[in-house]
Amino acid sequence: MQSTMNSDPLKHEMVYNRLVSTITEDNYQVGDQLPSERALAEKLSVNMATVRRAFKELIVSGIVEKRIGSGTYLVQPINADWYEKPINVVVAAYDGGPVQREVRMWGPLWINKHGRKCRMVFANKEELVDLVRSYIRYRQPTILLAINTEEVRAEIAKAPELFVILAVRLDQAGIPSVLCDDNHGIRTLMEYLKHRGHKRIALFHSHNGLPLEEVQGAVWKTCMGANYSPELNICANICAEKEPMDSAYEAMLATAATVDFSALLCLNDEVMLGGMAALRKLGRDIPKDVSVVSVGNTHLSRYAHPPVTCYDPNLEAHLSQAIMLLDYNYDNPDNLDKLRLVNPVLIERDSVTKQPK
Repeated sequence: MQSTMNSDPLKHEMVYNRLVSTITEDNYQVGDQLPSERALAEKLSVNMATVRRAFKELIVSGIVEKRIGSGTYLVQPINADWYEKPINVVVAAYDGGPVQREVRMWGPLWINKHGRKCRMVFANKEELVDLVRSYIRYRQPTILLAINTEEVRAEIAKAPELFVILAVRLDQAGIPSVLCDDNHGIRTLMEYLKHRGHKRIALFHSHNGLPLEEVQGAVWKTCMGANYSPELNICANICAEKEPMDSAYEAMLATAATVDFSALLCLNDEVMLGGMAALRKLGRDIPKDVSVVSVGNTHLSRYAHPPVTCYDPNLEAHLSQAIMLLDYNYDNPDNLDKLRLVNPVLIERDSVTKQPK
């Protein structure tokens, strides 16, 4: 889809610059109502469609707000200081996962704790490039949650000091990133289980070849040491044609009937729920016969029966690190800090018991 913001660029740029000058020179303050598109078109001697396209960029950037039935208002100074600008938190409108939901609910509160304003932005795929271009024009601090497309990366690379990506590692591409230290999280869960006497700890994951799960699996294998056995590495072989929990249920049903283990480390909550159902089908009590831990702390782990011990990625700390990264990189654009790791938090629940000695 071609962006209307980029059509007839020379005329749009001319009108845009004149529009900004009008708002600035007429000394409009935050909260003031701006002239109508018709009035501005007459003042600038252009048609309304051209003014509307120029206005769109101000609206996308959050500087101007259009209120249905009321008019258009200035809600942010055009030339505000970096620390006075709201931090844009861009969440994909097409992704309703648990991380996105938590950031939507709590992101503004967490950012406000740092004395900063937050502007939540829910973007469709076709809007992302225009958003990034707008944020670069106005030099706005921006956090993007797990958004990673070639087009977006190319735009961010033009001014990486203005952006931080959460939950996707792009530091090697020159884009500042904040990630959960999953290695630390897996080690924490393994130490927790081993401290409770577990030696035969099985790993349960989605499918072979997923880079993050391969790294997590390598950490599990190292932690197992002399107790490692290939049969304890259980793959659910999740595919697009089947519900993840169904695949996990079938894989665990087939494996647990012949493989003995006292604890199960699940790499996400969907395989965890399917795996627990299969264990119960086989007559295994949780946690009496098999202790279960998981990665992620979603509603599935909180409301499983019993509730499941896990590690939480600590999204509040992610946003805190992202703010510090934005401020540092804005002041040091030639010496970017490109990576911050956040230690997850262990959440203890009823799904783990001690092994008898």
